[in-house]
Amino acid sequence: MIGLYLRRARRKLCEAGVSMANKKVYDDDDGRTIVDMSDTEMMPLLFPRPKRRREQTQSSSGQDLSRDDRRVIVFSAIGSALLIGAIFVAAAAIVIALMLWAWT
Repeated sequence: MIGLYLRRARRKLCEAGVSMANKKVYDDDDGRTIVDMSDTEMMPLLFPRPKRRREQTQSSSGQDLSRDDRRVIVFSAIGSALLIGAIFVAAAAIVIALMLWAWT
């Protein structure tokens, strides 16, 4: 059934002057164009471009921070991240210890 359809389609294309090497034949294609993609720009997938930032001289809270204040904020953030990581490592160690105790 499909072979008969392909032979008919090939014959119609040959009569129209289109070779089979240049055009693929799909049985569900009705020839309509849903969206014209010729004017779209290609998205950079490998190296995305950073968005342009608005020029601001002050921080989002409206006041400049001193060097000591920034240092305190950075070390507090790092300390809290390390504390959360240590909690996850301890929980994983407890789970592994309980599994070893239960199965041995």
